Amino acid sequence: DLYLLTSSGWPVAGNLRFSMIDPQNNTVELGSWPAPAPVDDQFSYTLQTAFATPPLTREGIYKFRFTSEGIPSSNFEREIWVADTKPDFARPIHIGVSGILASTRRQLAALPGLTVSDFSAGQKYDLVIAGGVVKGSILDRPIGEETGLEPPRKGAPPEPQTPGHIPDEVITVIKSGTPLLAIIPDDSLADGVAAQLAAAGCFTYHGQVGDLRAPWMGCWLFVREHATFAGLPANRVLGIHYQAHGKQSNGLLIERAAGASDPEVIMTYSRDHSRALGAASFFCRLGNTPVLVHRAPAFSAPLQLRWLANAISHLTNP
Repeated sequence: DLYLLTSSGWPVAGNLRFSMIDPQNNTVELGSWPAPAPVDDQFSYTLQTAFATPPLTREGIYKFRFTSEGIPSSNFEREIWVADTKPDFARPIHIGVSGILASTRRQLAALPGLTVSDFSAGQKYDLVIAGGVVKGSILDRPIGEETGLEPPRKGAPPEPQTPGHIPDEVITVIKSGTPLLAIIPDDSLADGVAAQLAAAGCFTYHGQVGDLRAPWMGCWLFVREHATFAGLPANRVLGIHYQAHGKQSNGLLIERAAGASDPEVIMTYSRDHSRALGAASFFCRLGNTPVLVHRAPAFSAPLQLRWLANAISHLTNP
């Protein structure tokens, strides 16, 4: 349904128009209605019920513009980002998963063309996705798995988390040439997995940037154009389209390890009153095998699926 929200005593004149501008800058008029007569102490007016836009068939920004012929100062525009969540993979892909969150498993199940199974040594995979979750830890339980925090018992001290760890048999397979996607959206997971990959020679690790501090003054995740963000907003600070939670954000302080290639940083994190920049999504190598480390909170559902599909495609078809 389409509503008009107003302030008390608003002046009325002319028609109200609603239009859409697609990612190719084509304008489509969606409707026109006479301005309703104002009613005392009424702030919402129904313009049309069961209103629907045409299908949004292109990826990118759609702009929806609401204009008033009589009151141009009240014109309003809102942007939404449309992402393709059902991409076609170049070939069937068999993925082995190890220690991932339940939310990551649900996202994989929503992507067509994938065969996903629990990692088993000796099995051949096109890609391994690991989360570093240790069996029996807080994040291995259904409660609080998105944030890493159990509901606290009144008066009880917080339960410490177990640092993330990727099983040794998974590391062996990665060293043998199977790409790794490490999705670690939690401080404790990230600290353990980063230290483990640093010890293996992927990069040097100096800890994490830290909590966002004063959220009203800024928390920054910003991303550059890259194949893993194809079809998604890039070269900008993450904004309303991503809906990434600031409290769950962080970045890894990394540098090139001796004898290794420079990490390829795609998304970066910083925080208020800090000059430190941490890698929130980056490529490195374990030996000669590509590894994508993603230390970022989940995005809004469509953009998260699109990013995940991009990451899988890029790692299996470099």
